[in-house]
Amino acid sequence: MTIKKLRKSRDWLQSDCAARAGISSTHWSAVERAYPGVTIKMEVKIAKGLQMTRTELITTIQEK
Repeated sequence: MTIKKLRKSRDWLQSDCAARAGISSTHWSAVERAYPGVTIKMEVKIAKGLQMTRTELITTIQEK
């Protein structure tokens, strides 16, 4: 599952997730497009934006 699919499955807007994560909507959009420079710190922020832990995020993304 992708970050975009996770967000859409919850019917959330990019801007809402970005606000929860403390990043810009532009940055959130880049992450959804598989921006290659995502750090562990950014993974934590993305997880926060999706209201989950980093471990939950990574596990969910790795599942088919």
